[in-house]
Amino acid sequence: MKKEKKIKEKEKGKRNDKLIYVILIIFAIVFAFIFTLKYFVFEKFKGFDYEFVGELRSIKPSAGGSGTYTCKDAYGSDYKTCPENIAKGSEDYAKCCDSDEECCHKNKNAEPVCCSTERNPGGGRLYSCASFSREVDNKQVDFNYCKVENCVPPKSQKCSTLWTSVCCLPKPQEYCGAQTEDYNTPFCAIKTEKCPKGTFECYREDIRGSEDYLLCCNKYTESCDSTPVGGKKVCNPFLCSYAETLCQGIGEYSWRKTCCKIGEICFHQPNGYPKCV
Repeated sequence: MKKEKKIKEKEKGKRNDKLIYVILIIFAIVFAFIFTLKYFVFEKFKGFDYEFVGELRSIKPSAGGSGTYTCKDAYGSDYKTCPENIAKGSEDYAKCCDSDEECCHKNKNAEPVCCSTERNPGGGRLYSCASFSREVDNKQVDFNYCKVENCVPPKSQKCSTLWTSVCCLPKPQEYCGAQTEDYNTPFCAIKTEKCPKGTFECYREDIRGSEDYLLCCNKYTESCDSTPVGGKKVCNPFLCSYAETLCQGIGEYSWRKTCCKIGEICFHQPNGYPKCV
């Protein structure tokens, strides 16, 4: 009996050893799988989070990243600083423009912007460099911006106010609205009494009679935010579609968000503005 008992205990011990080995092997496989996902999938598509570190061409990733990313890393060898001659100590005022962008700095009292030099099939520029300088509510407001000159399908309708324009879908899909509180800024509106199902009202221009012009945001993927300058209402994404990555600004532009497609990285201009490149 004692001999049989010892044999059974020995066999039980072997089974326990095998179980431990199996658990260790499963743990090793799971760890290897997570490691592979992190470094070969997630890192590849997540988009990088950059912050300015003091020198115009030196941008490093946030905590958890490694190495130093520069304007050249983001754009390749064909890039330009904007403005080209930046005073020492003012680097966080500057931008890094791609080779097919124009440095727009007409208003020297405001931050520069990078405007696309893309042209429509007829040869006309889609955007031009423009500036704004005006006293609003006893406060001086200055900024540079890319003014829409021509629109192309699917957003072929040009909606303009006295100082700027936006491109919208053709009527009756979208109409030209204006946010009078924000220096009469145009926006692409839906002509209706209330926003469609799945969306919510962000702004209402209620001077057009029975049917108002509404700015409607997707309630599942967007929030309704106000720009720091002027208080313009905008639909800001907080969730991107499949295979896209959310890119959020930092510092002064932490409110600004956009979605980057596969193959693009989330780049932050030295002032913190987010951009997919």
